[in-house]
Amino acid sequence: MLAKIIAYGPDRDTALHRLRAAIERTSVLGVRTNTRFLSRLLAHEDVRAGRLDTGLVESALAELVDTETPDTVAVTAALLAQAALEPADDAWVDPFSVPSGWRLGEPAWTVHRFRLDGQDPVTVRVRGRGRDTRVRVGTAEALPAHLMRCDAETVQVTFDGITETFRHAQSPDGVRWFVTWLSCVGGWCRTTRSRPDRARRAEPATAH
Repeated sequence: MLAKIIAYGPDRDTALHRLRAAIERTSVLGVRTNTRFLSRLLAHEDVRAGRLDTGLVESALAELVDTETPDTVAVTAALLAQAALEPADDAWVDPFSVPSGWRLGEPAWTVHRFRLDGQDPVTVRVRGRGRDTRVRVGTAEALPAHLMRCDAETVQVTFDGITETFRHAQSPDGVRWFVTWLSCVGGWCRTTRSRPDRARRAEPATAH
């Protein structure tokens, strides 16, 4: 056990509301936590009504546990990796160091490959910069995406018109894998791993 979160209020409903809000604001990077599970458990109708027994979790497990990682996790990891390719804010920037994917004809995709928490590897392609960025997860359709930094550890990511807030941390350079921990406001934490020598490359301009 890493920590306990305790909430109180004048009645049960208020205490449950405060406890769930506190859990969803809690972000622990570097390890897996069960905050998402606890948030969903507190929102379950039987818990809110006080109908508790030892079989509740087992009977409602499908509602309480995520079986797949949302695409926004891979998209966020890719946008963070893409942002790391941007040159330092110097007085003069070599245009060839800018990750624009510029090619004759049309820009190329920059490819990022990740392994998400033991799941099958996922390939994310990024093209464009700023508000003109488009991201393609696997073989899905390319969709608009944008990353905005809130502070050194927090970013807001808009993907397909939906904005989510993430806290993030990354392992130091020089290791076999780059490990990025992502925690979404709402209660869950995911880990992405990418090979430094294989994580990204530019594809020909014919990729769509």
